[in-house]
Amino acid sequence: MAVSQTAIYRRLATASSVGKTMAAFGILIVVGTLLLHLPTARHPGHAVSWIDSLFMATSAVCVTGLTTVNVGETYTVFGQWVILGLIQTGGLGMMMAGTFFLVMRGGGATFRSEEFIGANVGRLRGARPIDVLVYAIILVVLVEMVGTVLLTYLLLNQRDDLTFDAAVWEATFHAVSAFCNAGISLYPRGLEEWAGRPLNLLVVSSMVIAGGIGFLTLVNFRYFYFWRSDRRMRGKLTLQTRICLWVTVFLLVWGTLFTWLSEWEGTLKDTSWWQGLLWSFVHSVMTRTAGFNVVDLGKMEPVTLLGTLPMMFIGGAPGSMAGGVKITTLLLLFAATSAALRRRVELTVGHRSLPHRQADAAVMIMILSGALVMVGCGVLMQTELGHPAAQGTHGWLGIVFEAVSAFGTVGLSTGITADLTKAGKGIIIVLMFLGRLGPLCLAMHLMQPAVPGRVSYPEEDVAVG
Repeated sequence: MAVSQTAIYRRLATASSVGKTMAAFGILIVVGTLLLHLPTARHPGHAVSWIDSLFMATSAVCVTGLTTVNVGETYTVFGQWVILGLIQTGGLGMMMAGTFFLVMRGGGATFRSEEFIGANVGRLRGARPIDVLVYAIILVVLVEMVGTVLLTYLLLNQRDDLTFDAAVWEATFHAVSAFCNAGISLYPRGLEEWAGRPLNLLVVSSMVIAGGIGFLTLVNFRYFYFWRSDRRMRGKLTLQTRICLWVTVFLLVWGTLFTWLSEWEGTLKDTSWWQGLLWSFVHSVMTRTAGFNVVDLGKMEPVTLLGTLPMMFIGGAPGSMAGGVKITTLLLLFAATSAALRRRVELTVGHRSLPHRQADAAVMIMILSGALVMVGCGVLMQTELGHPAAQGTHGWLGIVFEAVSAFGTVGLSTGITADLTKAGKGIIIVLMFLGRLGPLCLAMHLMQPAVPGRVSYPEEDVAVG
């Protein structure tokens, strides 16, 4: 069967885009490394090696949050601005790459593409890709501005030793870091600094959730006029939006209850029930690739860390600031499993049928991502054997936790990041880079039309199970 010129064009365009996306992020990391290694980026007396500068730049661009040095104490205002710029650029870069993927799925920058995008953001008529991107950028700016204002107000009323300029800077840094799901903090102990300030935690958590549900979902809200009585003029919440909301709520509730119960006699032992529930909720939010910590993870129970691993691996919604294999991948796997168990041909979610090629892509993303994490864990176990990182409170569980956190671009750690060997830091850098770009680039590749083979072989069954 001949392959159409459109299919060939889309394949070439996708391959080119994948290469350009990875190259752009690589160049940004190199530039960030050079800027962070400048003497003006560090306070006197704080020496930072090249591997640590590369680690910090990669963590910022890939909005991960793992750090080998104390950001607030090590870097000057210039260095902190560089980190903030890398976080913002890396987050917006993934949004633009996601927009390109959407255009390619819709058939390119054509009228068909406009109708496709309109259907995916709930608009009554077609929408141009540039419109969606502009709305997304406006939403990013507005949310980060609102977060900055709220945090500035709270900080000025909570700390007498803080000047207005300092409050604005701390608020801006944490607002951008939260919405971009970066999890990098200016405080030595992260959000443990705000453990007794519930309003601060709720503001940051809300921004993390907004950044992790996907910009298509946010743009869908822009076109959903719920107050209109005429359903034809109201718009709709698309299946993509409903999936993102349903799965996000489920994972947040499950993570909160699990953490609360498993840590009730641990890190939450000396807290009131409502404070313990709040901290558990914050931890559940941050496992969705944000990475801020409200308690010392090194003191958490092993069962809590074990239960956190799948949350970090899943991550947030596609086209969002979050990493991981994405919640839609998880739902597609459940849909395929449900269809197989019920002996149904169709994959159905929310009274809608889904194409089987999407389930195939979800399976491939899950398999390759799991294999990458397993290889990363294995190599780390070799590089850290006999070194401090493997001799921490949680031993090898801490190593596995670090690897999954890096791949999911989460940024949570049991406290071993700075103790990693140079080889171990290199492995984490690779996991952060591939964890940030790998699932998207793989999805872009797998959603292209399959090329039929030149030879057809006879079919034969094999035993399963």
